[in-house]
Amino acid sequence: MQAPPNRLVHASAPAEEEPDMLCSSAWLDLSDGPVVLSVPGTHGHYYAATLVDMWAGVFASVGPRTTGTGAGSYALCGPGWAGAPLPPGIEPLDAPTSCVRVSIRTYAGAGADAARAVQAGFGVRPLSEWRCARDFVAAERASLDLARADVDALQAADFFTELGRLAALHGGAPDIPTDAPMLESGAARGRESVRAAAEELFERAGGGWELCYATGHYGDDRALRAAAAYAGVADRPATDRLIARLRTDADGVPLSGRRPYSLRFEDGALPPVRAFWSLSAHGRQGAGSSWSTAGGLALERDGALSIRLQSGTARAAGAPNWLRTPPGVFELVLRLTWPGEEALERRWSPPPVTREG
Repeated sequence: MQAPPNRLVHASAPAEEEPDMLCSSAWLDLSDGPVVLSVPGTHGHYYAATLVDMWAGVFASVGPRTTGTGAGSYALCGPGWAGAPLPPGIEPLDAPTSCVRVSIRTYAGAGADAARAVQAGFGVRPLSEWRCARDFVAAERASLDLARADVDALQAADFFTELGRLAALHGGAPDIPTDAPMLESGAARGRESVRAAAEELFERAGGGWELCYATGHYGDDRALRAAAAYAGVADRPATDRLIARLRTDADGVPLSGRRPYSLRFEDGALPPVRAFWSLSAHGRQGAGSSWSTAGGLALERDGALSIRLQSGTARAAGAPNWLRTPPGVFELVLRLTWPGEEALERRWSPPPVTREG
């Protein structure tokens, strides 16, 4: 989503990679003073507002996990700001860089209308204008694949020129060689290293599952920062949303929409969350459906939960818990929103998916 600085824009529909969330985003320029983020009272409706600095580090989060679901206003203050005291009711949040990103995800699994009503209560504006009326700006969310392609298409000299400009503004400048051939070869190696590191963010667990435990805190590890940004998880710390993905069944065979599968959670082994969890299937030929605990759980008599994974229709699947899979090879994505400590401490992982028939 694109907009001028200090302008919050809202996705008009959930993105394919996150079918249970509506996203809102803004880039804030703090060089002229604080910018106020306002959040509404949501009466328990889940959202997570993640604040990310210029180098892909999460420096604060606002939402049920950290601040609750009441209304609030937060002044994001850039480095070295020492202005007048803030008005009553506004809490300061110190930002490590003068340009930061606000990324808000609002739960939409129970219906987009309820999520849009919550979205309408979010706002950003400079402190000098914070009592002014807010505009609601809707936009299509930008594709992560297109963003990666834009970066990959940059010539090495252009990339490092832009990096140097940003580093001069926000600190953290790396040593940049001046030799053009060295820049080109280094950029090529860097792209491959970042792609590999992005894959390694997902740790292997049992049953073929891979889980991303990225925290948003990377210290001096620039490669890890770049990997998190490239993988699209820089604004989704695992403490807010733990992501697991699966590409093969229990026998190590790639998942395919031509076959039916079953995912069975035994009694007491459901994903440990304080909010909710969801499941969706994604393939090269399009996405399947999504399934969320918000719709209720149809448990078996022994307390287990079985989810049928199959292309076609729910009637054909013949199961109360059913997820439509796309045609061809697909990937299964499980999202734990506000995960429990058991999951974050790697003491829980999803069960394998078994092929039926």
